[in-house]
Amino acid sequence: MNANFSSPDEPEQIEARARLRRARESANKSPEELSAFVGNSTSTYYDLENCNGEIYMTLSLGELAAICSVVGIRPRELFTVIGHDNEQQSISPKQLISEVEKYLNKSGMTIVELEERVGFEVAPSLEDVSKVLDWNVDFLRWLCAELGLDWHLALPEKSKPSVTH
Repeated sequence: MNANFSSPDEPEQIEARARLRRARESANKSPEELSAFVGNSTSTYYDLENCNGEIYMTLSLGELAAICSVVGIRPRELFTVIGHDNEQQSISPKQLISEVEKYLNKSGMTIVELEERVGFEVAPSLEDVSKVLDWNVDFLRWLCAELGLDWHLALPEKSKPSVTH
């Protein structure tokens, strides 16, 4: 994996957790209610709000979008930094995969080489774009860094909540 890929700064992680908690509280939702989106584990949900890195590593982008939908925010709103234009054009999963294909063609890199470089499997998403929603935020961040894209723009928009059982 490329050494340039690291965890977000601690203040950024703390702010993302605080934004999630504020959104949940504003929506009058309990951690127990939102645990339905993380395998019915209340402790896993509490970790999202209380432990650095959990939002970036634990949730799939699909789970993140569902939780954000229930609490009334867009996933991008959890991670936006001061001075970042939150209203820029979004990058859809289909557009993101198109960018991956362009990058592979332009660089001459194989999919295996790209996967080794970013530390995650990309190939399944080339076959089925919906697999992008199985990625976590760190995967998205690191892939977008490799592609030269702003990862905030590639976060999913709100989705229809679907509870995992």
